[in-house]
Amino acid sequence: MKLGEIKLEALKLMWTNYNEDIGIEQLPDLMGSERYGDYLVAMSGSLSRCFADLEARGILPVKSFALAAPLREEKGRTAAYDLKELIGDYLSFERLIYETEGDSYEDTEIGAQIEEDILRLPWFDGEKEGYRVIYRPRLPHIFPYTNDETELPIPDRIAAFIPYWIKGELYREEEPNEAGEARNWYEAQMSAVASVSSRRQGSVRSVYSMTEV
Repeated sequence: MKLGEIKLEALKLMWTNYNEDIGIEQLPDLMGSERYGDYLVAMSGSLSRCFADLEARGILPVKSFALAAPLREEKGRTAAYDLKELIGDYLSFERLIYETEGDSYEDTEIGAQIEEDILRLPWFDGEKEGYRVIYRPRLPHIFPYTNDETELPIPDRIAAFIPYWIKGELYREEEPNEAGEARNWYEAQMSAVASVSSRRQGSVRSVYSMTEV
């Protein structure tokens, strides 16, 4: 879902669009308008707080990153990987996948150590074996000038309820009851997503291949 789509839906929920058919391309010009400006300017901070909430809940899909093999002249040594340095959207370590060329894959932490964001592994041959980090991603920070056409790395089933968070924050002075209802709706839906995610983790196992399909 695009950033501008979330903003537009939030305006509709707060009844501020006055039945106007506003497009994403109009949002930058509306930042300075008396009718919409205050809401749109305040949405950047509200979105950043919402993103922090989503990260803390741990409901965003995990991602994977293949580690490059250590240099051959370093054979016998322990390889250290600064995950925060290597992975641009890294938030936290989830688990490690060990891959071999014989179509066998297993979750493993044998011989691996994680110290804060530093992962230490025994030397491995990148041609015959490898490691893939499964991690929880960090969402991008939203600024007032962030392009409204930006596609947010959030599943639609979660992004669809972000406007309710925004309304819960920005509508408190005008309609505190409606703002409270919107926040309660957001909380209920995120709890439902967390419940579904928890059940799936117990029954679905991700498999990765070292060969491209």
